[in-house]
Parts: sequence; C-alpha cells; structure tokens
Amino acid sequence: MFINQGCTFLDYAGIRLGERVMVAPKATFITVGHPVDTEDRQMWLTGGPIDVAENVWISACATILPGVSIGRDSVIAAGAVVADDVPAQSLVTGTKATVRRTWRPLVRSAESIVSDGPTTP
Repeated sequence: MFINQGCTFLDYAGIRLGERVMVAPKATFITVGHPVDTEDRQMWLTGGPIDVAENVWISACATILPGVSIGRDSVIAAGAVVADDVPAQSLVTGTKATVRRTWRPLVRSAESIVSDGPTTP
C-alpha cells in the first residue's frame, strides 16, 4: 500500500484499504456526513464504511464518500467524486453533481418568529 502526501481520512465508520492500493496526493476519504432534512442536520450524523479492494489506484484529489465499496483493480480518476459503489476492473471519472431531491423551506409561524427575536433588558 502507498499513500501519498496531503490525504484526508475522516474515519467515523471505518476505512479498509486492500493490498497494493495506491493513493495519490490530496485524496479524501469521508465516512461521515449529515442528514439532508434541515431539522436533523444540526443534531445527527450519518455515515458508512469505505471498502477499497486490492490493487486499486485512487488518483489525486479524488473524494470517496460514505458507504462506498471499490472493486479490485479499479482506477479512480483525478478529481472524481465517488458516491456509488465501483465494480471491479472499472475506471471512474467525473464530479457530476445533479439535483436528487428538493424540499420546501421551513415555514415558521409568526409566534415563533416573535418569540425567537431579540429581547430587551
């Protein structure tokens, strides 16, 4: 196994790197996040382990997100954001960000706005 400089391992749920894995500079492994729902976001954490099989090359500035498994002999291209499992012997590229879900803003009642407002001594 070879891990280059400037990498980040945010290990909340476990990270396994198989034999002969190569990790280029500034790669990031994140096993923890926050819920999407606005009311839960400040209070809770979510996460999942990362499992990287044998003989995988993770290129510079790639980001591996929670719960991802990467199959053996795969290559993760520079700058890729990996949010889904990668089959064995695959090349993964890109940072495609797409809208997956929308929600309405939290509507607060006038009473709660008044009660949360500034108070005077």
